[in-house]
Amino acid sequence: MKTFKYIFFLLSVTTISTHHIIAVDAIITVFIKEETEQEQKPTNYNEKLVSISLKQPSFIRAIAKDRSWLNQPGVDGLQASYLGYITTSDKNGQISFPRMHQADTIYLLVTPEVAPEFMIEPSMIAHWITKNNQPAAFYEIHRKKEKELKTYYFDVKKIDIPKKIPYNTMTIYAHPDDIKVPVGISLNTYSTNFILPELQGKKVKTVKNSLYTLTIKQYFEQINKESKNDMPTITTMIVNQ
Repeated sequence: MKTFKYIFFLLSVTTISTHHIIAVDAIITVFIKEETEQEQKPTNYNEKLVSISLKQPSFIRAIAKDRSWLNQPGVDGLQASYLGYITTSDKNGQISFPRMHQADTIYLLVTPEVAPEFMIEPSMIAHWITKNNQPAAFYEIHRKKEKELKTYYFDVKKIDIPKKIPYNTMTIYAHPDDIKVPVGISLNTYSTNFILPELQGKKVKTVKNSLYTLTIKQYFEQINKESKNDMPTITTMIVNQ
């Protein structure tokens, strides 16, 4: 009887002590901020001779109730997928995935719908393909290093839309007219994480795209996040692995 209790106690302690959160080592993340139209006020003076006054944030004007300078509107509710994972942009417009490839190149596809190419229908998918009847935009994002200056940067190019979607592709399920991707060079720092250049998006109704992604969610794993209250900060970790 004592032997049985000892074995039971040992197994219980082992089970409890080995239960822990395994966070991913590196992530891919991107922010989609709301596209805002800047109003241009008519001027009655010569712009070549008189410079336009700079717009000051509210804390400079000392307006206590105006907190607009703290607002960073993001486009939430957008569905996105990457290498077997699917997630939704949060209130900050942030989309995050565990980084599952080592290359410094990632592709970005913006389209309302994609189609599976089955290996064994309907359960095993070989790869995903683009639909001819759906609008799409396809971008190559490559992180490079300037050897002389020893700085890193992202080189973003808009390229032809492939039929077969590469595995290292992040797909945002939206109309390409509603998502603006900055094409060109943007400075970056080297990290195991991929912090992609900020995107601009329109806040539109996402019900249609959300209903579509419900039909393909069985082929993806949901992103799980854990928050750790570590004074004086709160840390959020992606725990899919």
